[in-house]
Amino acid sequence: MSDNNSSAAGHGQTNGNDPYNTPTSDATTPGTPDGSTVSAPLPSAYGTGAGYDASASAYTQRPAGEQKSWLVTVLLCFFLGELGVHNFYIGQQKTGTIQLVVYCVAFLIGVLTLGIGFILLLPSVIWKFIDLFKLLTGAVSTDAQGVPLQR
Repeated sequence: MSDNNSSAAGHGQTNGNDPYNTPTSDATTPGTPDGSTVSAPLPSAYGTGAGYDASASAYTQRPAGEQKSWLVTVLLCFFLGELGVHNFYIGQQKTGTIQLVVYCVAFLIGVLTLGIGFILLLPSVIWKFIDLFKLLTGAVSTDAQGVPLQR
């Protein structure tokens, strides 16, 4: 019994010279009731398939949504700035996550050292006041998508 000439069940004849048993051109496509072959365009791995607009760029598209409030951003920064909540609000998840992790680690070390390590919270407080200064002076005036904050 030779594997090269065997027929895969439901897949048609295989090429006798092909070590991978690739179906030949007269192979049927599984799932078609009449045994006919199906020809469909395959989407490209680089996004040139159906529904892809080459003229639209991820940098030019903006999601439809409301403008974020500048006042809410300032208040979140003032009251919860050490936790980075204001950055989450304006869509800067990466910066917000870093601030949250820095604060939580410093707080945990402070608790574990019975209060001695709370001095490690100082960088989070300084970061908060730098962000607050940037918001108040207009250095930060847009959200992560580039939409201006509503004053």
